[in-house]
Amino acid sequence: MIDARTTRVLGSLVAAMTLGALFLMAIEQAPPRLNPANMKLTVLDDHSFAVSKQWERVVVHTSPGGEDSLPLRCHFIVRRSADANGQWVDHTRLWKLQEPGQHLYLPGVGFNTRSIGICVMTDGNGGAMSREQFDALVSLVQGLQRKLKISASGVCLRNELPGGAGMMRSFPAEEFETRLLRQVN
Repeated sequence: MIDARTTRVLGSLVAAMTLGALFLMAIEQAPPRLNPANMKLTVLDDHSFAVSKQWERVVVHTSPGGEDSLPLRCHFIVRRSADANGQWVDHTRLWKLQEPGQHLYLPGVGFNTRSIGICVMTDGNGGAMSREQFDALVSLVQGLQRKLKISASGVCLRNELPGGAGMMRSFPAEEFETRLLRQVN
């Protein structure tokens, strides 16, 4: 049997945790609404390193996460939801160090040394991307196109390359294609 003191301590603990959780829910703010026209990608504004001129292409992949190591083998990760600062995109160590990714293996082609890998995280169940996640991806790709002068023909989805599995079925490829920058100065 549990004595009276243990019951009081456990009851107090449960009450304190409940009140704490209610307090945190009460002060929680709704995440900021994403406006793609005004989206600021801080990952491209990081001036703590020089961006290499080696980049010629952008390859977009999707990953369900979990045990999949693809996100860390790419240069950028587009999350399923925004972080506390409203950011949807993170750069990996590979981008910060301007090192080739390990997101593709195409013998004799050298895609990794000249391609920026972007990994779009999915829910793993084949569900569609949210509008905000898609807009974040488009903003990132357009920003890279501008910054590195990469034409629309230099941007591709993983399934467009040899051995091209790996894109989620519901990825809006046609809309993505229409939103790429046609001319970069």
